[in-house]
Amino acid sequence: MAHKTWTSLLVGVLVVFLTVIPARADPLRDESNDLCTQLQMIDLAYLNNNLETLEDLKQKAGGTDYWGRYVQAFASYRMTLVSLGDPDIKKKVSKNHNNVAIDLLLGLLDEREEAEVLALLSNAYGLKIAMKPISGITTGPKAARTGERALELAPENPRMLLTRGQTRFNAPGFAGGDKEEALRLFRAAVTGFENDEDPCWGETDAKLALAQALAEENPARALEILEGLLEEWPAFREADVLRMRLTGVDG
Repeated sequence: MAHKTWTSLLVGVLVVFLTVIPARADPLRDESNDLCTQLQMIDLAYLNNNLETLEDLKQKAGGTDYWGRYVQAFASYRMTLVSLGDPDIKKKVSKNHNNVAIDLLLGLLDEREEAEVLALLSNAYGLKIAMKPISGITTGPKAARTGERALELAPENPRMLLTRGQTRFNAPGFAGGDKEEALRLFRAAVTGFENDEDPCWGETDAKLALAQALAEENPARALEILEGLLEEWPAFREADVLRMRLTGVDG
C-alpha cells in the first residue's frame, strides 16, 4: 500500500514538473534583438537578386555574438543562391560564399547546438552537393544528419520540416530519399508558414520546394504555386526558371 502511495506521489510530482516547464522560446524572435527583421531584409534582397545589398547586410550584422554570426551565415547562404543563378558570376564565387556559410555555422555548433543553425547548415550542405554532385558521397549523409537533428529539436518549426523535406527529396532512395515523405513535409512546412503571421524566413523556399515536388505528378498545381510566388516577387529567379521549365514560355 505504501509502495503504491509513493509511486502515485512521484508520478504526480513529475506531471506537475513537466507541466510547468515553459516551451523553448524561438531564438529568432527574441525581443532583445532584431534578428527576424535582419533575416527578412536579407530575404528581400535575395528575392530581388541584389548581391550588393546582401553583402551590405552581412557586414552590418557584424559582431561576434552567436546570432550575429548566424545572420552572417544566412546572408552568405543567400549570396550563394543569387550568384549561382547569375551566368556572369563564376561558380567559384558561389562556392566561396557557401563555404563561408558552412564555416560560420560549424563554428556556432562547436559552441552549442541550435535547431536553426542545424537547419541552415543542412541547406548549405545541399548547395554544396548541387555545385559539386560527387561531394554528395560524403556531404549527403551530413546534410541528412543535420536536417534530422534539427527536426528532432524543433518538430513543429516549418523551417525544420522544410529542411528535412529537402534532404528526403534530393537524396537517392538507397540513401534515405523518399519523394512521398518529402512532399508531406513540404506541405506541412507551407501550412506552418501560412499559420505564421510574420515568418522570419523560409516561406518562399517552402512554396518553391512544394512546386518542385509537384512538377511531375501535378504540374498544374505546381504552376499555380509558382505564379503566386512570381506575382508577389516578380524577380524571384528560381521560381521563374521552374515556371519556364513547366510552360516552355520565357517571361
